[in-house]
Amino acid sequence: MKTFNVLVRCTHNSARPILGEALFNHLGHGWIDAFSAGCQSSGKVDLLALETLAAHGVSWLGTGIPRS
Repeated sequence: MKTFNVLVRCTHNSARPILGEALFNHLGHGWIDAFSAGCQSSGKVDLLALETLAAHGVSWLGTGIPRS
């Protein structure tokens, strides 16, 4: 099975890319490896984004502590 890499990018990398990365990894069932990045990262992740993921049963598959 071939694995595809996906990069989700936005200026501050605090909410939308975090959501996109988690959704791609969750729905990709192992054949998508998603990452997020920002060109002017804010340094913190929007807590509402993490709460939204948790409310929909999507786990954060990052390196433990989500970071921007």
